[in-house]
Amino acid sequence: MTVKVGAVSSGKVAFERLDTAAHTAEILATGQDVRGRGGADLKLTSIVATKGPSETEVTTTLRVNVTGILAQMGRGMVQDVGEQIFQVFTQRVHAELEAPP
Repeated sequence: MTVKVGAVSSGKVAFERLDTAAHTAEILATGQDVRGRGGADLKLTSIVATKGPSETEVTTTLRVNVTGILAQMGRGMVQDVGEQIFQVFTQRVHAELEAPP
């Protein structure tokens, strides 16, 4: 997934913890302004639970920390980008869960 917000266009995303037995994952991401004037980091925790024979529930918690120039852009822009990221994440998880084994 590629995301660009203002001058922040590069970063790292990694699974910090993945517990297949408990069906949980923790993803950490960081990004920095190309001029070094700020950035963002996030922690996404998700839990996958089976609700029925063909029903799965994914619960996610997201913590985002925004600093510097990105924080000055205002809550609206950052919230819009966050919603777009979450929508892409949701679509990809859905596609993965619906894919034939």
